[in-house]
Amino acid sequence: MECVAGGSGLGGALPKVRSSSPGDLGYHTLLPAPGWPTTATSSGHHQRPSAKSCLFDRLPDDLLLRVLACLSSDELCRCARVCRRWYFLAWEPRLWTSIVLASEHLPVDQGLRTIFRLLSRDTPGVCSAVERIGLSGCLCLTDSGLGAVARRCPQLRTLEVRGCSQVTDVGVSEVVTRCLNLSRLDVTGCYQVTSIRPRHGANLEVNESLGSLTPSGGGQLYLQYVDLTDCQALEDSGLKALARACPQLTHLFLRRCVRLTDAALKCVASYCVVLRELSISDCVTDFGLYELAKLGPHLRYLSVAKCERVSDAGLKQVCRHCYRLRYLNARGCEAVSDATLEVLARSCPRLRALDVGKCEVGDRGLAFLARHCLNLRKLSLKSCDLVTDRGLQALAYFCRGLQQLSLQDCAGVTVDGYRIVRKYCRRCIIEHTNPGFH
Repeated sequence: MECVAGGSGLGGALPKVRSSSPGDLGYHTLLPAPGWPTTATSSGHHQRPSAKSCLFDRLPDDLLLRVLACLSSDELCRCARVCRRWYFLAWEPRLWTSIVLASEHLPVDQGLRTIFRLLSRDTPGVCSAVERIGLSGCLCLTDSGLGAVARRCPQLRTLEVRGCSQVTDVGVSEVVTRCLNLSRLDVTGCYQVTSIRPRHGANLEVNESLGSLTPSGGGQLYLQYVDLTDCQALEDSGLKALARACPQLTHLFLRRCVRLTDAALKCVASYCVVLRELSISDCVTDFGLYELAKLGPHLRYLSVAKCERVSDAGLKQVCRHCYRLRYLNARGCEAVSDATLEVLARSCPRLRALDVGKCEVGDRGLAFLARHCLNLRKLSLKSCDLVTDRGLQALAYFCRGLQQLSLQDCAGVTVDGYRIVRKYCRRCIIEHTNPGFH
C-alpha cells in the first residue's frame, strides 16, 4: 500500500491510497529515503524497496509510541492514515493526554466527538487519559462541543478556549460541573460568557468507577487558575458566583472586564483567600484596593493598569499589607506618585518587576526603589516626564541586576542617563525612543 499526499488533520481530505498487491496489509507504506537502492523491472519502472528497507517497520511498538508521543494532535491524526499498524498506534490513549486543535474553520464539535469515540474503545463512554484540551481560536466551537468534553473527559485538568466566540455560559457550566478535577480554565475573548459556576443543583462526590469527582450537589469547584480577559459581559454577579464557588483560586485575570466594580473585588477578597495573582483593569477604585489589601502576604502579583480612579491611597494600603509582592503594574494610574513608590520600596523589598508608566513618579521615588529593592529586574518608566538622569544614576548603581528598563518617551532623560545604566547594568535591555542614545 502506498500513501500519496493527504489532507491536514481532522479538517483535511483523506489521503489517496492505492493498493500495490492483494496481500499488502499496509505495513510497508513509507516512501524510500534518498539514496535507497531500487531495482529496475523489465518494463523500465522501479520496484519499491523491500521490507527490510523500511526502517520504521523495524521499530517495536513501544519505541514507535515514544516517537509518536512527540507529535501534535493534528500530526497524530495524519499518522493514523499511514497504515493499519500506525492507525492503532496513533489512537493509543496514552498519546492523547493533551488534545490541541487550532483552526478557524475546523468543524471542531464533530472533530472532538470523533476523537473521543476512537479514544474510548477500551473504556466505553469516557476518555480517562485526556487531561488537557486546547481549542483556542476554533471559531466553530459551540456549547455542543464543550458538552462532549464534559461527558467524555472526567479527568480533564486544563481547558483553553481563547477567542471561541460561540461559547456561552451553558457550555462552560457543563464543563465545570462534570469535570471536577478541572484546575485551569481560560475563556479569554469569549464575549458571551458572563459567569463561571456549576450547574444549578450540582454537587461533588467521589465516583469510584472513574476515580474522580463527579457532580452530585454542593457547588464548590477546584479551579485554581481562571482567565476571563476581554469577557466584557462579565458583571459583579458573575464574578461573585465564581468567587463563592472557587475558594482555592490562586490566579485570576480580569483584564478589560469593564463592567466590574469594587463590590465584586470585595467578594473575591472574602472568598478567595489564597489568591496569589490578580489582574484587573479599567474599572476599580481605591475602595476596591482597600478590600484586596485583606489578602495580605498571599498576594504576589497585582495589575491595576489603566484604573484611572486608583491613587496613592489605595496602592499604599496594598503595599503595606501585601508585603510579599513580586510584581506590580500601575501603568496609566496618573494619580500615583512617589509617595506610593516610597511605601512600596520600604514594604516590599522582594519586588522584581514594576510598571509605573504614565504615572507621576520621579527621581525621589526611584531613589527609594534603588535603596530597598535590590532584586528589581524589570522596570517600566514609559512617559514618566519627571524622571531625570539623577534618578537613573541611583537606580543603576544599586540595582545592578536590572534586566529590562523602558525609557520610552521620558523627556527628562538624556544620553548621559542612558550611558549610566549601560555602565552599571551590563545585562539590561533598554527600550527607548531617542535616536541619539547610543
